[in-house]
This record gives sequence, C-alpha cells and structure tokens, in this order.
Amino acid sequence: MIQDLAAHFDAVHLVDSSGFDCPESLDKIYPGCGGQASSANCKILLRYEYLRGQFEPLAMLPGNCPDSGLAEKLPPLVKPNELLLNDKGFFKIQTLERIDQKKAFFLTPLHRSVSLFVLNGQGATVKLDLVDALRHAEQNVREWPKVFLGSQAGTLSVRVTAFRLSETSAARCRAGVRRAHAKKGRTPTVAALELAGWLILITNAPVDKLPTKAMAYLYRVRWQIELIFKQCKSVLRLDVTEAHKNEHRVQSEIWARLISAVVLFAWHSHLQAACFAKQRREISFAQVARALQQQGLIIAQLLIEQGQPLCDGLRRLWRHLLKTTVKGRQRSRKTSWEALVENWLHFARQ
Repeated sequence: MIQDLAAHFDAVHLVDSSGFDCPESLDKIYPGCGGQASSANCKILLRYEYLRGQFEPLAMLPGNCPDSGLAEKLPPLVKPNELLLNDKGFFKIQTLERIDQKKAFFLTPLHRSVSLFVLNGQGATVKLDLVDALRHAEQNVREWPKVFLGSQAGTLSVRVTAFRLSETSAARCRAGVRRAHAKKGRTPTVAALELAGWLILITNAPVDKLPTKAMAYLYRVRWQIELIFKQCKSVLRLDVTEAHKNEHRVQSEIWARLISAVVLFAWHSHLQAACFAKQRREISFAQVARALQQQGLIIAQLLIEQGQPLCDGLRRLWRHLLKTTVKGRQRSRKTSWEALVENWLHFARQ
C-alpha cells in the first residue's frame, strides 16, 4: 500500500523537534527557556521519511532555540515532488515560498496570525475574514482553493481547508487555548476560541495530487514523529545522562543513543515492510527495541565472530522479530494508514 502513496509523492518528510532537560552545569552550552524548568535543556531536530521509514537526526541545539528559527532548515530537506509535513511552530511564509519554488509540496496548519486574501468577483484581492466564515459555516468542511498569504500582492497561492472538529476534540483544544493564555495572564479572544474548533490546513498541492477529503487523514501521519520522540525517550532513554559537568561526555551519550535509534528504525522499517506485505499488520517499535536490547550480548558475540555465523545469527533474529513484535489490533479505532487507504488510496487505484 505504501506504493499507492508513492504514486502521488516521491517522499513524505516529517520534521519536528523535542527537548529534554540536562544537568544544570551545562546551561552555558544548552541554555533552557527559563522559568521553573531546568536552566539547561537540549533540543533534538529530527526528520523521518515516512515512505521508506528512514530516521535522521538533523541537529542538537540549545533548548531556547525556537522552532520558528529552524524554519530555514526545511527547504533544503525536500526535492521536487516530495511532501513536507510539519506543525505550526515551523510556520514561516518565506519558507513555504522556497519549498514551492523547488516544485515540492507542503501540508501544514495555518498560523492564526497570518492574514489571508482571496479574489473577489471582479478579480481584485480582498481580505478573507476566516473567523466569520467559519462561525457561519453549516458544513463540516470549508475550502478556499486560491488564497494568498500575508499580503494582497503575495506570490504564493495555497489551498486553505478547514475541518470541523468533534465536540470533544474542540472542547479539548479550547481548554488548551485557555490554559496557554492563563499562563501569560491573558484571556483568549472569541476569535481564538472559534478557530480552536477547527483543524485548518494549507497546502500548495493541487486537488488531483492531494484531494480535500484526504488532507486531514494524511496530516495525521505527522503524529508518527511524535511517537518516535516518545520511543526515543521511553525506550532508548535519550533524555537520561550520567554526565554532570563534562560537556563532551553528554554529547557523546546523546549521539550514541541517536545512532542506536537510526539502526533500530532501519530494522523496524524493514520488518514493517515484510510484515505488511504478508499479514497487513504493523510492527511495534517498542517491542523491536526491547527484543534487541535483550539480545544485546548475543549480537555482540556474533559481531566478534563475523562472517557466516554473524549472517546466520542475524537471519534467526530477523525471523524471531517478525513473529514476536507484531502489534495487536485495535478493533475500535482505525490507524492513520487504514484511514488513508479507505478514504483516498483505495479509490485512487481504481
């Protein structure tokens, strides 16, 4: 089924960052954001290519480095006919323009501070009052096929699509908005609360390449990189260090764990492909990581022996993982991939 998505895009890149506290003695190398958190914090910037399961650490940065300042790192990551998925923290109009100029595509949430302009019946650009349009919307999906970002003379034209959230999801998002404003001693505006009830996505991909109905399902794929961070911290203990004062020691520990993660994700992606081809099932990364940790001494012995014993041992391990690390089915909820196949890729093949 991955080939079905590959028929639309040559690659699907997920890019995000995550931070974790370090010993406070490292605050000059990895300064944190202040407040009640640790004075030292490290941020990891990662890329995950969804179609091939390729995991790549891009940078190790101070925790006080905002995602918006990393936006300029995104255009070099994509090539023509590739798609980039990222959250609104990386939103920058100039970055999106550079991606569009490379004949590549993006799918990202709209930052609510950005002004939108559309063409009226006379061909003139007028400002779009998105809040008012959504407040009076009766349908659950609203789309504007040609919108200019930031100014009336903008050169970048995008599709803006709003998907109404369920009552439960909207209430959760609005509660999050209220908490965020309360931390700053503010009260959220009516407009902010209205927009919190919608998932608003923008893309430069045409409808024949990315149908409106598929946009929300494809964007859910971005959560895969959130799961990767969770696995890196909970399984690989990326945020745990024995170093307290030696900056070189802590960097070595973190990079060693990141190298381990690259190897683990390579194993996981190949196991995933083999399992899905035969059983249409998914492989658990956590189970693969734990199994390889348990087999660590055996793998070390095989590496020492090298040659045919190493090849035979790795084949046995491969077959063992293929049988024992399959995810259990969640009958009450479809996976992001199942939703994509059901609502888009299945019909695209016909």
